[in-house]
Amino acid sequence: MITIVTAFIFAIIYSLFITTDKIPDDIPEYLAYGLFFTISWLYYTLMEISPKQATIGKQSMGIFVTDINGDRLSFTKASLRICCKIILSFVLGVSFITMFFTTKKQAMHDIVSRTLVVQKVKNEN
Repeated sequence: MITIVTAFIFAIIYSLFITTDKIPDDIPEYLAYGLFFTISWLYYTLMEISPKQATIGKQSMGIFVTDINGDRLSFTKASLRICCKIILSFVLGVSFITMFFTTKKQAMHDIVSRTLVVQKVKNEN
């Protein structure tokens, strides 16, 4: 969903730039990467510091993100988590492999940022 929103915003901005010949060809590409990073960072960070502590996808799966002590993430910690996720996933491509080998099932970005993704406990009354 984030990619679709980013693509839409990029298309609008690109259409504004296409009418001039003074913009280098690679500027729209850099703009797209910058928009994708900024929108992704804001979405994940703001959703994970919210009271639900989860993105829409995590909410639908009944999971949420906490710090290593079980507390809600701070803005800084959530930002660190998403930046690590982007760098380790897209640059190195290894972030999620560690989930299979750690006792807490943490991805590499969760280990670095000292966070956990946990299952919500259902109340049994």
